[in-house]
Formats: sequence, structure tokens, C-alpha cells
Amino acid sequence: MNTPVIDPTKGLAIGTGSDTPIIAAYTFDANANDVSGNAYNATPVNSPDFTAKDRFGQSSKAVELTAASNQYCEIAVATHEFVVAEVKTVTGWFKTSVNIIQTIASFGNTERIGFSRTRYPWAIISLTNIGILRYGYLSGGTAYNIAVTTDTFNDGIWHFFSATFGEYIRNNITGFSLNIDGAIVQLNQEPAVLSIKNDIRGKTTIGRYSGAAIVLPFDGKLDNIRIYNRALSQYENDNLFRETYN
Repeated sequence: MNTPVIDPTKGLAIGTGSDTPIIAAYTFDANANDVSGNAYNATPVNSPDFTAKDRFGQSSKAVELTAASNQYCEIAVATHEFVVAEVKTVTGWFKTSVNIIQTIASFGNTERIGFSRTRYPWAIISLTNIGILRYGYLSGGTAYNIAVTTDTFNDGIWHFFSATFGEYIRNNITGFSLNIDGAIVQLNQEPAVLSIKNDIRGKTTIGRYSGAAIVLPFDGKLDNIRIYNRALSQYENDNLFRETYN
């Protein structure tokens, strides 16, 4: 039996010519390295399990994180700073069955600049303690839930997500979209408060909130976390959701 291989025409190769929007991609094939070619490798913290099976049953093709051990992967500021103007879409797969508030991915860093200025994480993809998926950001210490699902997803089943920040082209609408399992579940207009977020930058964490005081670690499995520099179309999101092995 041949070893399955992800279709190379999907995910990493979205776009053609100069339109190659992939910034970083983490397939968690026994490590947390960036496979996009941009070398934004993540650092595993507290020994995540890279032998986990993915949604196709392939071992060492996903990462399993335990909240009690505060396991996560981090791209430090010294390695690269993902900024609002750069990151537009985050996609991936998650699987969890626990009832806790937990974070899939977080961008930014709680960091005091000089004597008065504080930077907060600008984008957080998380689940509530009853399994509702949320996509939002912080501004001046206030949390804004941009997109919130009505369904719950802590059912022990693999789910695809695509969260688009501040850019989504459909009938000339610019806003925020949250796509779950290939379908748009919420599309919101961009709030004016975002004008103060354009310079927020800092570390990226996968499987934990990047704030200093609150960590909200993920408990379950993550796979194929990808970061893009533009909004993905519904067709592109659908291709990622239906991505299979050859």
C-alpha cells in the first residue's frame, strides 16, 4: 500500500504567479516546522505529542496538546512578527471533546512598550467551555467577538475552520468571516475600532492564548494550520475542507 500524500495543488499552492498568499503552514508531520518554504518554524513548548493521528488515521501527522500540561507551539517575536496588514486568513483542523475555554491560535503579544503603551493579542480563534467557536480580538483590554457560532464543536470529531480577518470579498463587502467545515457560518462588517489595531504585532501561538496573564491552552488535536496574506474565496476554502490524500 502506497503512503498517502497530501494533494500538492491544494493548500500550499493556492494562487498562481505572483498571487501566492501562503505565509506559513504547519502540517505537524512529527514536528512544528513551517512547510511553506518561508522557514517560520514554530517551537514546541512543554513537549506536545507529534505522534498523533490525523483525520485520515495517519500517525505522526498531527499534534496532540494537553491543556493540563500547557502544551503549545510558538513563533517568537525574534523569529517573525505577524502583523494585521499581513495576516488575513488562518485555516486548519481541530478535534476536541473537553468543556473548557481553549485557544486554537492567537496572534500578537501582551507587551508593555515604554511607560504607557501596551500591545494586546489582536486576533484569537478559540472555543468556549460549551464548544462554541469564536473569532475575535482585543483592543485596549476589551474583547470583541467578531464571529461566534451557534453550533458546538467539542464533539470529538475533526472540524475544518477558516477565519478571515478584516477582508472578505463577497458583493463588495469587507469584514470578517468564519467558515466551518466548508460553509460560512458568519460574516460581519468591519467595526471602526479596528483602526487602532493596524500596528499590533508580536508572537504567534498555536494551541494557546499569547497573553501573559491568561493562557487558555487547547486540549485535543490540531492539524494543517495555515496562515495566508489575503482572504480565501469560498472555492478555496471548500478545496481545503475537501482536501484528501492521493
